[in-house]
Amino acid sequence: MKFRGFFAGVTVGLILGGVGGVVAIRVLRGSRPTVQKQPAAVTVNNEEVPMDVLQGQVLLASGPAVLRGLVEQKLIEQEAARQKVTLTPDETQQLEKASQLIKDKGYRQAALDKARVFTLARHLLLKGVTEEQIREVYDLYKPELTQYELFAIVLVTHKDGKDLQRSLQDGVKFDILAKNFSIDPSRKNGGKIGFLTMPQIRRSLGQEAADEVARLKPNQVGKMIYTPFGLTVLKVGQVKSDFKDLKPMAESLLAESRRTDLTFRLFQGAKINSPFMDAAPDSLPSPEEAGIKPGGEAPGTLPLPKDNSNKTTNELPGFKSATPAAPEELPKPKR
Repeated sequence: MKFRGFFAGVTVGLILGGVGGVVAIRVLRGSRPTVQKQPAAVTVNNEEVPMDVLQGQVLLASGPAVLRGLVEQKLIEQEAARQKVTLTPDETQQLEKASQLIKDKGYRQAALDKARVFTLARHLLLKGVTEEQIREVYDLYKPELTQYELFAIVLVTHKDGKDLQRSLQDGVKFDILAKNFSIDPSRKNGGKIGFLTMPQIRRSLGQEAADEVARLKPNQVGKMIYTPFGLTVLKVGQVKSDFKDLKPMAESLLAESRRTDLTFRLFQGAKINSPFMDAAPDSLPSPEEAGIKPGGEAPGTLPLPKDNSNKTTNELPGFKSATPAAPEELPKPKR
């Protein structure tokens, strides 16, 4: 009936002619949906690759792995709800505040969701953990958990190094020398790199730097050494090695040791269906498998310390977590 009435009205307009015909044509034009051109993902020699082609390729390459990560997030949310585990008001406030640093609303919400789920997972993994268990982990891994506040000056020539040593002997402060001598961007902050564990120092600056840091006392400046970034002079500031300082990292290490059991249990008991998955996942993808690459440093610059907040909140910037992630490359403890 609707279509019959529509065409009847058009016919009457055409019969009347003149104005009626023009109105009928306008009605016909107005009935056609407006077709918007799809934005191009990239243009190559004036030829566009449509956005849906890019989306299809991304889905084909990493869609299942990313989907498994989303499944994990949903399972953790459901388990937290079942056990009545929630975020503290302070955690919620910190996450909300940090999320405002992300301009894109879509990315902001995605990062916020991942950060929230990660924190919920941490609460689940540490549920029932005793102080004695945390202290045992601390005692076993204290050398690797200890954090060193590092400052650095990167030099061009040995002559610069000799001039630097003379200035230090004359009582010139390290941060002033860093601003005037160092070629690394950290010079803007007086050469401050931040807090690093010994495994992070070995991985980022090399074994020679790790040996140098190990022999230095707090607020002591080392000798000139070679690092991947050039001739470098390191200074150790604070050293955090007490249980109170390292307890959050020991908790993170303990939580990670229990993650496999939790995720295996959640996946085994879940009913998962998706047109993008051949079978229900039985394990979690690594960040690399899921297409998540850790932020690297610009070539030729000293590495900033791995921001524990980014890791624990899945790249939510500005979240100063009180629960930093455990350092990587921990050796097996000697009992």
